[in-house]
Amino acid sequence: MNEALLMKVISSAFLFTFTKRINMYKYLILTILIIIMIGCGSDDKYPGDTYPRYSYEKLNKTFWLLGNWQHITEDGINLEHWERKNDSTFIGSSCVLIGQDTASAETLVLEQRHDTVTYNPTVRNQNHNQSVKFTLTKATDSLLVFENLQHDFPQKISYGRISEDSIIAEISGKLKGKETVISFPYTKVKPAL
Repeated sequence: MNEALLMKVISSAFLFTFTKRINMYKYLILTILIIIMIGCGSDDKYPGDTYPRYSYEKLNKTFWLLGNWQHITEDGINLEHWERKNDSTFIGSSCVLIGQDTASAETLVLEQRHDTVTYNPTVRNQNHNQSVKFTLTKATDSLLVFENLQHDFPQKISYGRISEDSIIAEISGKLKGKETVISFPYTKVKPAL
């Protein structure tokens, strides 16, 4: 066989094989990209489960409560503290200090489960130390209202945002057959440097 013809056959075979490999790599890369796009395209569900992701929009309306708050009176100091525990839960505490003594104390949980936000205070030495659930009935950028009409007192707890560093908390409802409102104007306590 002629040497030139042999070289032509070898180079044609090499070029054919090289072209097939490039096309194969193109298809392989295209397939990998499609698989990645399909896998990343759905953000409605967590990978591997069937539970929908929840947006905590209702709870997010309460972010302005986070921080340390105080209300100073002639009798003592009311303190309230809120912090974020996770995406769906804020935890807090509230107490009344008279001199060096803690006159009352409660733990607070504000949580969103599905579309319901609840305010759950647990007052020491009341209700067998069990929390009482108040459901969020109104939420705006400056007002939060929680209600439990079956509770003895209060039946309503509200927080109003006056400014970045000023809120007013109110407990209200029937007390001894009479409509009663008790207000707690709080100012934000700046963290010490």
